[in-house]
Amino acid sequence: MTWTATRLVIAGLILLTVARVLIGSSIEISSDESYYLLWAERLDWSYYSKGPGVATALAIMTGVLGKSVFAIRCLSGLLGIGMSLIFLQLGTELFDRRTALWALVVLNLTPIFNAGGIILTIDPLMMFFWVIVMLGTWKAVRTRKMVWWALTGVAMGLGFLCKYTILVLYPSIVAFLALSPQSRVELRRPGFYVMTALVLVSMTPVLIWNGAHGWITIRHLWERTGLVEAEPKPTEFPLRPLDFLAYLGMHFGVYSPVIFAGFCWTIVRAIRRFRASEPEFFLGVFSLPIVLGYFLLSCFKMGEINWTAPGFVGLSLLLVHYWPEFRIQDRLRPRLLANAFGIAAVLTLFSANPDLLRAAGLSWPYERDPHWRLRGWQTLTVQLEKEIRDFAEEVGEPVFVVTNRYQMAAPSAFYLPGDLPIIRPDVEHPVIHMRGEPGKVHNQFSFWPSYYDPKMADGSQPYLGRCALYFTDEVRGQNPPREVREAFESVKVRSFFTATRHGLPVRSWKVFACRNYRGGKQGD
Repeated sequence: MTWTATRLVIAGLILLTVARVLIGSSIEISSDESYYLLWAERLDWSYYSKGPGVATALAIMTGVLGKSVFAIRCLSGLLGIGMSLIFLQLGTELFDRRTALWALVVLNLTPIFNAGGIILTIDPLMMFFWVIVMLGTWKAVRTRKMVWWALTGVAMGLGFLCKYTILVLYPSIVAFLALSPQSRVELRRPGFYVMTALVLVSMTPVLIWNGAHGWITIRHLWERTGLVEAEPKPTEFPLRPLDFLAYLGMHFGVYSPVIFAGFCWTIVRAIRRFRASEPEFFLGVFSLPIVLGYFLLSCFKMGEINWTAPGFVGLSLLLVHYWPEFRIQDRLRPRLLANAFGIAAVLTLFSANPDLLRAAGLSWPYERDPHWRLRGWQTLTVQLEKEIRDFAEEVGEPVFVVTNRYQMAAPSAFYLPGDLPIIRPDVEHPVIHMRGEPGKVHNQFSFWPSYYDPKMADGSQPYLGRCALYFTDEVRGQNPPREVREAFESVKVRSFFTATRHGLPVRSWKVFACRNYRGGKQGD
């Protein structure tokens, strides 16, 4: 019976993966995906905010399948099914195949994990290695074999190159070994230290790059925590209970209400039964710190909803394991399960394509839609292409293009054709430039050649005296920023256009014609 259920679940996973790839291939590229794709075209030891993992993975996928949305979303789908199969083995090792199968169903029904199987960010990559680290650690302490410690070290190292958060697993491993009488012996054996050495070796590329760039990533990550702003001020109370409540409410949405309520019950029970059994202790140590830690942080500043996601991998197994102990009448159990899975499936369906709601007549503004960052790029880029060609013909020579944010530059560069009359001295120069200031670092664009700092070997300035188009989503202002106006002899509004879907505005751009670039230091 269990073998039949396993085959059915795996068949369902394959179909789900195909559906994810097909759905993903029909959706426009996101600003983050296109941004990482620019990294993949300029492979480096590390990058401003992340390690080289996502760039390397994209370089491999696009090298095999070509530069396309399909290649990017194929990677998301493969990571999703790969993580699921490893998770299935982890659950079987910890409890039994039945528990693992049900937990796998729970995990793959939640909207947030389905989103990770469709849209590529650093999270699907890190989550893939996260479950390998969990499985490798459990197998290492059970079999006493060096190969599992080596696998754990390699997986954590590769996960670190994708997203630094995976390092929170290291103290979890130490805590589990130190507090588990059966596993404590591993601290006196070489396997754990081989794993540690492999993790340290994997950090080398990031350390090399950051050492050469003033440790910019550390400053960036510290600012991202919000702790700098949360320091007590004479007139400001540091705690923000409304942020905590908002953060909690968002979790009910992205995990579906009934399932997340189950997770909340599981967290309470896991704390009460922290040392009840070795598998429960293992999952508690690997899950509770990251979930509770980010919820505690949200009391000072609300974080991103995906930050807690790794912790719910282990909690999914605990939820199913504790389910028989849930106090409810037996006749109500099937109804509760049906409601939980049904609501999650519906939310997952609509979260994969919110336009289904608009097609049904719901007038839902795009700016409130999580898919907003995946909409409107192609429509606006077609118009931008026309503006570039027309302006270049008007001035009689190629022009260069500047925008206000990397979230604008990256997707636009992805969709623009390669034959445009754009000034580009070499492939290291972006197709679309970010406005900025030499010496100031805002994102990865700050490390690439730019119109204000072209880094030409012969010291020439290929942009001096040339014309440019400046486009921005800051459409309310009549003029572009002062630093843009002062950099050119003349700056005039050229056009304004809005992308719409289902009769609703998605995003708007304003384009300025900028003539005779005069160079000089540009502010941000």
